[in-house]
Amino acid sequence: MKRTFSFAGATVVLAFLLAPLVPAQTVNCSGVPAWSGNSVAYAMGALVAYQSKEYKCAQAHTSEAGWDPVDAPSLWTLMGTCAANSPTPTATVKRSATPTPTVKSTPTPTATSKPSPTPTSRPVVTATPVVKPTPKNSVCDPTWNATTAYGGGSQVSYNGLNYVSNFWTQNQNPAINNGVTGSGQPWTSAGTCLAFATPTPTATAKPTATPTATATATATATPSGAVCWTAWSATNAYNGGAQVSYNGENYQAAFWSQGSNPSTNSGPAGSGQPWIPEGICGGGSSPIPTPTPTATQTVKPTPTPTPTPTIRVTPTVTPTATATATPTPTAPYTGVFTYHNDLARTGQDLAETTLTQSNVNFSSFGKLLSVPVDGVIYAQPLYVHGVSIGGASHNVAYVATENDSVYAIDTSNGTVLWKAAVAVPGGLPISATTINCSGIVPNIGITSTPVIDPVTGTIYIVAWSVANGVYHYQLHALNIATGAEKFGGPMEISATVSGTGVGSSNGQVAFDASQHLNRAALTLSSGAVYIGFGSNCDQGNFHGWIFSYSASNLSRLGVLNVSPNGNDGGIWASGNGFAGDANGSLYVMTGNGTFDANAGGLDYGDSFMKLTGSGLTVADYFTPGEQAMFASGDFDLGSGGPLVLPDSVGSSAIPHLITGSGKEGVVYLVNRDNMGHYCCAPNGPDTNIVQEFQGDATSGGLIGSAFDTPAYFNGNIYFEDTSGYLYRYVISNAIMAAPQTINNGIGYPGSTPSISANGSSNGILWLLDNTNNGAGAATGPSVLHAYNPANLTEFYDSTQASGNRDAAGNAVKFAVPTIFDGKVFVGTTSELDIYGLLP
Repeated sequence: MKRTFSFAGATVVLAFLLAPLVPAQTVNCSGVPAWSGNSVAYAMGALVAYQSKEYKCAQAHTSEAGWDPVDAPSLWTLMGTCAANSPTPTATVKRSATPTPTVKSTPTPTATSKPSPTPTSRPVVTATPVVKPTPKNSVCDPTWNATTAYGGGSQVSYNGLNYVSNFWTQNQNPAINNGVTGSGQPWTSAGTCLAFATPTPTATAKPTATPTATATATATATPSGAVCWTAWSATNAYNGGAQVSYNGENYQAAFWSQGSNPSTNSGPAGSGQPWIPEGICGGGSSPIPTPTPTATQTVKPTPTPTPTPTIRVTPTVTPTATATATPTPTAPYTGVFTYHNDLARTGQDLAETTLTQSNVNFSSFGKLLSVPVDGVIYAQPLYVHGVSIGGASHNVAYVATENDSVYAIDTSNGTVLWKAAVAVPGGLPISATTINCSGIVPNIGITSTPVIDPVTGTIYIVAWSVANGVYHYQLHALNIATGAEKFGGPMEISATVSGTGVGSSNGQVAFDASQHLNRAALTLSSGAVYIGFGSNCDQGNFHGWIFSYSASNLSRLGVLNVSPNGNDGGIWASGNGFAGDANGSLYVMTGNGTFDANAGGLDYGDSFMKLTGSGLTVADYFTPGEQAMFASGDFDLGSGGPLVLPDSVGSSAIPHLITGSGKEGVVYLVNRDNMGHYCCAPNGPDTNIVQEFQGDATSGGLIGSAFDTPAYFNGNIYFEDTSGYLYRYVISNAIMAAPQTINNGIGYPGSTPSISANGSSNGILWLLDNTNNGAGAATGPSVLHAYNPANLTEFYDSTQASGNRDAAGNAVKFAVPTIFDGKVFVGTTSELDIYGLLP
């Protein structure tokens, strides 16, 4: 059966990047253009020279006067100091109307003016000082609350200290989760505070100008506005159109949100922010801020040349970051850089011109090479075309093993170009017998699929190892040409959040590296690397953990525990990573675990979750009505991975869709703009989503369980279940038709489909039969299959040629083939097998 329901669309919040700082070093600035404030469009990664230093653009934007690399660190990353023999071009800025800093009602303003003797690199303005709060003994900000979600820049107090949040955070006590900006901690101390301190405005100026200059800081009193609407609450969920007030200003909701403070998450309609400012209000429970009196400072002249006093002006409007749906290369590489080909996880290689429906058969296609490696290959092989190594260009497959090794392999001849060992010094991969788990044998080291940034030539890897009885998870960033560590790596993965769930102590839950497994693929999105953790064989005190780290300096940007006050909720998806959309939002499906989000809790077991920003804000969710049964019966929703569908298969009312399935075999179609939350306990059906197919053949659901990520191609969605059936669902206008199925005999754990095609033609659907994977099953070769995606007719499988010509190495559970440049790459227990057209 099928059901459709329409919901109002909504725009998602665009995630802003934090511009990380890197240690200064000497660089050659010859040929690097000077920064200009004359409305220059800077792309992410663009280099400029400014004040004898080189900077790299961290967010795409159009320049303005005052947004120079020194004054706007969120836009620029310092790369180093220009060498003495490399001239630095002169920066230019456009002359514009006098900018005036925005003066907000703050506890203790201090006006400062910094005149400069030359007007060439700053806009000429009236010397109007910026009003800033005095840090010492200021009035205490609102008291931190463990249940409140705080956006970046939020101000709180705790035990006599003020703190400012560095990024989105919830349930992380400032007293034990603070550090300097850039430390990766969510809070930075702003100094001691007093409950009833009286602010005193002061103004200082240090002029060198000959004429008398007046520095004035003025906050103009605003007349009382409309009556204040109901006060905003961090714990309430607001739908689009909801009206609230906060600190003397009214706001209207642009779309559904919860925990997004209107004062730090607002903008005009269409800005992507959840709240739209509606003006000052004067009635009700929200008082109007008291105007700050004018503070004037007279500057006496000194006998020096006559410059015009200038000040440093911080822009009051941050340029919009460009959200990228996939780690798209700008230069110089093409290839497969992430699990299932792209951030939407469609599984499509649409640039395949060599392999066609007419030549993929056992007469002309087969195994070309086998390259031995030192451990089991659970991670999907990645591929980069044309990497310069040793002075020559190579097409390279990147392979990670459970022995904590990373290989760069020339795909034309099987030569190992480099190999990197990434266990901690003196450490080893974890033995399966040590943790009493046979899910991965015999060792566990690198299980998740790495991710490659083709722009910087970096491959990111998470490795698990143990040394002297201490378990370590570390994030590595390796140069794809050499295997050398980059950005000061590796970075130890660790965190503590507030919570009372399993493994907690004194209201805190710490990430325990000995209890968790990073099976989910790494995800690269908008300058951050995302990492998910689940369990080893559902043992011990575990939670679903999600981390985000800066791709440029490996500092931690955010952390989320999806069951802080409960248990489980693992992130694993049979190897898939987070799926992303064009607005920068990420989606994840969680496993069995505590669920109480519908009652205002923080636990999201067996749920589709929508996350925004590197701070990992929970923006929306959908939880099936059968969640309690899933959790008690081990029917993980999160055994499968999410697929973000293209807008072309949506409708005008519901253009943005996501799909996925889990162990129960129910196929869900969910509106990404209004995911539906939880409505239909205890047994469904889930009338709060677009459509679902129940887990049985008569209603079009999967007969067996799903341990796969579906693929998409030409208006079709493909699943393979654990009972030997391949499904093709046609989708159009936000409706999935009942599926075509074939019985191909592939048993547990099923298979994740992949697609190769030349645009929309010559499509081939690829599957690996990993039934004989040795993990609780017999041991035998992986079998590669190729089908026509239009009708599920089989072209080829690797058992058809005589004499075991095309036999692969022994199968690996959840392995996925990689297709690019006319070749198919298959990871096995001991070798990388490379298939292609026979010579």
